[in-house]
Amino acid sequence: MHLLARLRRDEGGFALVLALGVLLTLSVSATSIALYTSTNAGSASRSLAEQQALALAEAGMNNARSVLFASPNPLGPDAVPLQTVTYESGTATHAGTLADSTWTLRGTGSVRNPSGGPPVTRTVSTLVAVSSGQQSSPNNAVWNYLYSDTAPGGGCMQLSNSVVIDIPLYVRGDLCLSNSARITGQYVKVGGTLTLNNSASVGSAGTPIAEAEIAGGCRLSGGAFQSPCSAAQRVYATTIGISPGGLVKPTVDLAGWYANANPGPLRACTSGSFPGGFDNDGVLNRSRGTIDLLPGSPYDCRVTDPVSGAVIGRITWTPGLGATPGTLLVAGTLFFDGGLDMSNNDYAVYQGRATIYASGAISMSNNARLCGVAACDATWDASANLLALVAGSPSAAGFVLSNNSTLQGAAYAVNDFYESNNATVWGPIVARQLSIANSGLNHYVPLGTLLPGMPADYQQVTVLQNVPGGFGE
Repeated sequence: MHLLARLRRDEGGFALVLALGVLLTLSVSATSIALYTSTNAGSASRSLAEQQALALAEAGMNNARSVLFASPNPLGPDAVPLQTVTYESGTATHAGTLADSTWTLRGTGSVRNPSGGPPVTRTVSTLVAVSSGQQSSPNNAVWNYLYSDTAPGGGCMQLSNSVVIDIPLYVRGDLCLSNSARITGQYVKVGGTLTLNNSASVGSAGTPIAEAEIAGGCRLSGGAFQSPCSAAQRVYATTIGISPGGLVKPTVDLAGWYANANPGPLRACTSGSFPGGFDNDGVLNRSRGTIDLLPGSPYDCRVTDPVSGAVIGRITWTPGLGATPGTLLVAGTLFFDGGLDMSNNDYAVYQGRATIYASGAISMSNNARLCGVAACDATWDASANLLALVAGSPSAAGFVLSNNSTLQGAAYAVNDFYESNNATVWGPIVARQLSIANSGLNHYVPLGTLLPGMPADYQQVTVLQNVPGGFGE
């Protein structure tokens, strides 16, 4: 009995020791867990703070970019001043420094340190280059029209004798229609007055055009002008108003293109030649006289880039045979110091996109055809093949199409444009004054992007571009 009681006392002591050991182990484990949890929580808070600081830094950098892009003078040294913006999570500071024409834009984000001590900050930066460029002016919409630039009172643009104008028409001055002339294009805009004689009309009662904007009013056969115009004056349009807008004729830089056309008078062909050359005395004076653009013999003139070898300017002519048209390959902007003539059944289909300047008159007569497709019809795609002809002649008759001639392209005359006797033009015409008579036909063809070298108005703008690889943290 005594031995059994002793053993029981010994077991109680062992159990107490075991219990104390277990409690100690659990206490250590709990302390370790608490320490681990506390450490992880602190690490997570720090990581979150760094992410917030980075987001604020990027916001600051974007603020700097917005300030620069909105600046009236992006090359001014104070265009991006130091500035701090407060957000819910912290602050974003932005600033910029200019070196030559490149900005370094910086954004710094700052948030409260969850562990106390200095704030958590991050900084990012990017490089933005400042340059200048040209932006097309809204005035270039003149290339969507037959455009006459003579001001009101300076003479009436004449459409007569079975003429059909199936193209938007913009007349800055006065417009006169007679005999059976008809306008069927969707838009007519006249800054002066519109006079209709005989059976001439704008649209028809059954097929009105989309819009007629006639500022000075309309009249029939010498009657009084009425404004706004109406069907009573044979002006049939879905919308009739008195506000044509303010388009003007783009200026032409003959001297500039004389010097810089490639090929041209001062920039020779890299290979081949043009018969007689583009000039013969090195002076802009129309000394080449009248030039046959489509002679009976072939020629080939090309200008290539000295580094890449790519063709940057070209005019190549292969005469046709009988009813088969010749082929005119064109590229770039070219200049002839004289007039251009195509006549007597000249028939060329051109390929490529180019602007050709003539310092003199341009004439097409007696079944001459210069077209973007062999059929000279509506299958022509101006986005693939487009030729713009610029006539710099100081004489009144600067650009003349007559006697069944056909042109597919864009035409510009420093002075006046004359079209008569079954001549047909597919595309816009821009001139000081236009005269279209005797069954002339004009069809609308959208040009899309203007060709380099075409007379046009541009606005000088500042261009801001991110520098590739310029982002950093």
